[in-house]
Amino acid sequence: MGTGKTTVGRQLAEKLGWPFIDLDSRIEAKAGKTITVIFSEEGEATFRQLEKDLLQEALQQEPAVIATGGGAILDPASRAQMKAAGLVVALSAPSEIIYQRIKHLRTRPLLQGSDPRAEIQRLIELRQPFYEEANHVFDSSRQESDQLAERIAQLVTS
Repeated sequence: MGTGKTTVGRQLAEKLGWPFIDLDSRIEAKAGKTITVIFSEEGEATFRQLEKDLLQEALQQEPAVIATGGGAILDPASRAQMKAAGLVVALSAPSEIIYQRIKHLRTRPLLQGSDPRAEIQRLIELRQPFYEEANHVFDSSRQESDQLAERIAQLVTS
């Protein structure tokens, strides 16, 4: 969340001439409601199952650039499927930069508590070991999105 997955993903897909799949958008379309509403009405477990199911569908489309939500890697089966399907790239950023990028958004259900900065740091620490399993990890605070997309495109095409 807040690392630029959607922005970089769109730019990468354009460079490669591949379709871009934003998994969060697919989840909202399938459920007919926003992620915030899914979390509040049906809970995180329902959201994670939708995420897992739609990721499996998206991975069947080849080739494509898929931007998953930051928590998709928590599921061991999803991690294995992503790695088997192709190149997995994780984008990271320091917690304070993530906070500055998303503090104005009210659509992040995991950040609706009293201390979003602490929650961002907690999520980073929880997920970091899984992100490190990616083929490549890039700090999105150090490069512009178009530069990142170009670097990743070079990895894909070489």
